[in-house]
Amino acid sequence: MEQERVINPIPPAVLVLALLMVGIELVMQLATAGLAGGAQGVGWRADTINDFAFFPAIQHEMFARGAFPFDYLYRYVTYPFVHSSLMHAGFAAVITLAVGKFVGDRWHWASVVTVFFSSAIVAAVIFGLIAPENWPYYGGYPAVYGLIGAFSHIMWVRLGQQGANRWKAFSMIGILLVIQIIWGLFVKLIYLMGYGGDATPMMLYLGISEFAGFGVGLILSPLVGPGGWQGFLARIRQR
Repeated sequence: MEQERVINPIPPAVLVLALLMVGIELVMQLATAGLAGGAQGVGWRADTINDFAFFPAIQHEMFARGAFPFDYLYRYVTYPFVHSSLMHAGFAAVITLAVGKFVGDRWHWASVVTVFFSSAIVAAVIFGLIAPENWPYYGGYPAVYGLIGAFSHIMWVRLGQQGANRWKAFSMIGILLVIQIIWGLFVKLIYLMGYGGDATPMMLYLGISEFAGFGVGLILSPLVGPGGWQGFLARIRQR
């Protein structure tokens, strides 16, 4: 008799994405503690942000010149693996594992990766259009929001098949939106009390770009999920 597994395996593609986030951050932690890189290790995080994060100035320059060199383009897909702290990376990795497993158990790995990176790319483009030139953009949340968009699509279809209220599929993104609003109001209150600078503009730009990532995941899902484009057309004809 086959024993039931206590923990179901995580799809390899999802595991690799999460491990990249955590692994790079652990190297940064070791470097900051002086356990890696020697005296130069202390500056590794700043160097990593400078070399692999996304900056609106880079996008502005590409658009102005009409040239798109690889030395600039790679940042659209590397910034999700750069973080500011262990907590920053940890939360991104945990959500990637949780939501990614749900999606990856039902989709081909290539579809999961497509949503992850497509959401990251579009989110960076949006951030580049609205944020100041020298504000660095990094962290896995825009790509994670894309996976949440895929999760929402899967739940939308499932709830429809069950005859249940389909709008419940957006409960997760709704909760995240409320959390972001509350946190933004808290940060604004701290600023009005005279503590620290006003982080409201940055939070607004981040929120817009992250929800753009969610939109990409939601829109792509019918196209890259099970059945792909042909399945999407078949569902449209049935309606």
